[in-house]
Amino acid sequence: MKVLGPAGLSPHMKQVLYVEKKIDEKYGSVFTKPRSRKPVKREALLMIERRTGKKVGAI
Repeated sequence: MKVLGPAGLSPHMKQVLYVEKKIDEKYGSVFTKPRSRKPVKREALLMIERRTGKKVGAI
């Protein structure tokens, strides 16, 4: 599936943003606070890591 987003993002960042969005849709506001995206990003990186089997970025 092609990830559409702002031009100029690296493929890795596109993947992280895409997975963050999916987590947001699936779990609602469980991970999200009004001002913090960190828990969602952490969860997205962990999901990508589990799926691919390799470390993808700093949390």
